[in-house]
Amino acid sequence: MKYSEVVKTAKKKVSVLDASKIHDHLAIEFDVEGDGEGAFYVELGDGKASVEPYEYYDNDFRVRGNADSILKLLDGGSSLKSALSDIRIEGDVSKAASLENILSNHKLSTTKKDAAKLTTTKTESKKLTTAKKESKKLTTAKKESKKITSKKDTTKKIEKKSE
Repeated sequence: MKYSEVVKTAKKKVSVLDASKIHDHLAIEFDVEGDGEGAFYVELGDGKASVEPYEYYDNDFRVRGNADSILKLLDGGSSLKSALSDIRIEGDVSKAASLENILSNHKLSTTKKDAAKLTTTKTESKKLTTAKKESKKLTTAKKESKKITSKKDTTKKIEKKSE
């Protein structure tokens, strides 16, 4: 993954965060190591969240790790505690905990939205299955009707021959 792709993906992930509840200022520098190497920062405050492809010298804390681990963290896919085997945090750890709260709240709201979509999909699937069953019943009824009609025609032909 290229550095530009890492930053672009980070922007997408941060753009969907509900920043309306963020009133304190929080600046996090992410240092990507390995593939996609480079630095970018996430700045949260005044109800806004932004990502820029620069170092942030006066950051509250810094996260270092590979691109996959950092992006998984931003996605809410892992907690800071579980990610510590793949990433390193330097700086104000208490502020790092506030980032985890923001990300976990985002994951909960995303999970609820996904569950609602899944419920809707299941309902639509049930409706489709019911419609298919009804269609099969109708097709079977038409076939039966043709058989009966065919038997009547055969009976009439036999009756005409016997006369």
